[in-house]
Amino acid sequence: MINRKIPWTSQPQFTVGIDWSNPLASRCLGVYLPANNNSRSGNPSRTVSSFGIGDTFLRTSSQHITIPLVRPVSLTGKGATLIGIVNSTNLTNSQCSFALTDGSSHFSVLFRGDKGGTPISGATWNSPGSSFRQFTGPAYASGINYVVAFTADTAGNFSIYVNGVLQSGSYSNAGTMPSSNLTKLEIGSSNGTGDYLTGSGFGALAFEGVLSAAEIIDLSANLWQVFKAPPRRLWVGAAGGTNTAVNPGTGSIAITGYAPSIAQTENQAITPNVGNIVITGYAPSISQPLAVNPAVGSISITGYAPTVTQNVDFPVNPGVGTIAITGYAPTVSQTANQSILPAVGNVAITGYAPAVSQPLAINPTVGTLAITGYAPTIAQSVGTSANPDVGSITITGYSPTVAQSASQSLVPDVGLIAITGYAPTVKISSPLGGGRLKYWNGSAWVS
Repeated sequence: MINRKIPWTSQPQFTVGIDWSNPLASRCLGVYLPANNNSRSGNPSRTVSSFGIGDTFLRTSSQHITIPLVRPVSLTGKGATLIGIVNSTNLTNSQCSFALTDGSSHFSVLFRGDKGGTPISGATWNSPGSSFRQFTGPAYASGINYVVAFTADTAGNFSIYVNGVLQSGSYSNAGTMPSSNLTKLEIGSSNGTGDYLTGSGFGALAFEGVLSAAEIIDLSANLWQVFKAPPRRLWVGAAGGTNTAVNPGTGSIAITGYAPSIAQTENQAITPNVGNIVITGYAPSISQPLAVNPAVGSISITGYAPTVTQNVDFPVNPGVGTIAITGYAPTVSQTANQSILPAVGNVAITGYAPAVSQPLAINPTVGTLAITGYAPTIAQSVGTSANPDVGSITITGYSPTVAQSASQSLVPDVGLIAITGYAPTVKISSPLGGGRLKYWNGSAWVS
């Protein structure tokens, strides 16, 4: 079973919080959602529309909802944005649909039924200076739901969006904005004591700063995306305990982090049929008792101390392609009855002190085994060659070593073993096989 969170695309019908993983969440100051049962004055009634459930306010009953902000906001210090879904059925009075306020000064979305043309307006009231600033926008119709957004920057420039569209308008009042910290989101009133609404609200959000036009368009299309989505249970086979591969059919597996791992314990490969497995991090590892192979593509492992561990009868091989392991001290370790070989392609290991350790052949069938780093090592302890049938083993670094302790040669049947570095060493106790070992005398390879 996987608990998967799917973002809201319609109004939540029960109490929910903010989804703090949403990019807008860090700037969100307050939310109004009818299902959250916020502090309600005058007991506004409930209604239903295509947007979901809502609260219906009656001006003559002084009904409103008050929601504390998570932190205060200053219009002159940061600016602000309000966006919400609302309607008015009053074409006579000035009413506030939603506002930010400190209890006296406010930043409000107004339905001006008292003005000619019944416009939607954005306004601020600076209570200490008795100064009113208002931007008059488009007309509204009785009972029609609108998604209205109102922004103000620190210089007092206002913008109004209706249903995601920026509206033209004019400043009918040119007062100064309040500089005080606004601490509450009011629904159905400008400050909790006046400008009451006759109409309905279905949701509203308050943000610090001025949202971009693209963000407002996105929120106007789906206001609910900022709310925390409930987990959806998806039932799948358990990983590691069933015969199911950790594979993309087509594509990539990418794992990053401090110490990422892929672990698969029963009868299936960690293999992309087509694509790549990419693992990065401080100490990444792949652990698997079947093939750690790409059928077509690459396995790329990077990090401080990456490891590929394979402990039963299957190779750590690409069918076609490349295994590339890089990092501080990378290791390929194979402990039973299979080669660390590419069928076709390359095994490339780089890092500070890379090592290949294997009781069977450390051979490329066709291709190249290349090991580079500060102190690279090939260690082979039982009766199988560290040989390429066709191709080369190339070891470079500060003090590279090839060590072979039991009855097999460190000789390629066809090809070359080349060891270079500050202080290279070859150790062999029972040389067999065709070919000769040569050393560099400073100017040429000699037997």
